[in-house]
Amino acid sequence: MKHLNLYCRNILLFFFWLLYSQLAVAQIKADFTTKTVEGCAPFLAAFTNTSTPLTATTQFEWSFGNGNTSFERDAATIYTLPGSYSVRLTVRDNGQSVSKEIKLVIHSSPSVNFKADTMKGCAPFDVRFEIEPAAGENTAGYSYFWDFGDGTVQEITGTTSVQHQYTFGQYNAVSLVATNQWGCQTKIRKDSLVDVKGALLVDFTSPDSILCSLDKP
Repeated sequence: MKHLNLYCRNILLFFFWLLYSQLAVAQIKADFTTKTVEGCAPFLAAFTNTSTPLTATTQFEWSFGNGNTSFERDAATIYTLPGSYSVRLTVRDNGQSVSKEIKLVIHSSPSVNFKADTMKGCAPFDVRFEIEPAAGENTAGYSYFWDFGDGTVQEITGTTSVQHQYTFGQYNAVSLVATNQWGCQTKIRKDSLVDVKGALLVDFTSPDSILCSLDKP
């Protein structure tokens, strides 16, 4: 009887150990972090694996939604095109497989250009610059930072044109930084776009202080 009780106890201990082992395996959790889930193309996304528990046999598989994959513990990828992407991490160990998935939204940078209504003149010289958006580009909410090349800058919002007066002669490189509502930027620089000539200075001298006399016949 005593041996039978010992045998039954060992059987129960074995089943408790087996149940505990299965529960321990089921506790694997796939998890990861990233700094932001929204950005501007091209966008570098880095992911830190925080899955638990991890062992020497734990395997990882990343799918970034842009056609790229990775089998490293931590991973990174570059999104070159705007769109919505599903990022999935799958963790495998001891016959178990668990996953976590998040969404990334990548925005496009402003698709714009600019032109000047005139590019050569004499100081003081007024030039109007006009934003040229690409076909279908909605510029509502865009802001523009202008550098006119003569030491003057200006930031505007809600309008697509700006006028500037050049007061001295030089070749002027004009730069534009366009920013959309998501903070994505496009930078454009046009060297020697505006050629401003200095104002003409008229002067003369005479060897005689009196050029003619009305008293002489």
